Amino acid sequence: MISIIIPFYSNFSWLEEAIGSIFFQTIDNYEIIVVNDGSQEDDSDFLTRYRYKINYFKISNSGPAYARNFGISKANGDFIAFLDSDDLWYPKKLEKQLSYMINNDCSWSHTGYDLFSNDSGEILKSINVKNFYGNVF
Repeated sequence: MISIIIPFYSNFSWLEEAIGSIFFQTIDNYEIIVVNDGSQEDDSDFLTRYRYKINYFKISNSGPAYARNFGISKANGDFIAFLDSDDLWYPKKLEKQLSYMINNDCSWSHTGYDLFSNDSGEILKSINVKNFYGNVF
């Protein structure tokens, strides 16, 4: 199982899009952990919609690194994946990354990403990280 940890501070509509991109994954053996890092926004509508689909924790504002570590402490998966609340995943992201990690006996991996326009969805720039391997810090 994969524990997907999403630190969140503001904009529930973006968070819902991020979670939606998880629901479209080609594998479904995951848990979603959302760590609300002290947002003052009303979360009642969000919790009504997602209460049974996610694990939701609200903490006092401590920053995204603390929220990620808090999420790790609540995780039950064999693997950890991080998704920022304003990001989206392609549908095969988890399938491809997990397969690569298992087939190459990896304990850690990262992927490239695309920057896109909120208005048109047009990809503005693709970031390729294929040259980062080995002891990457």
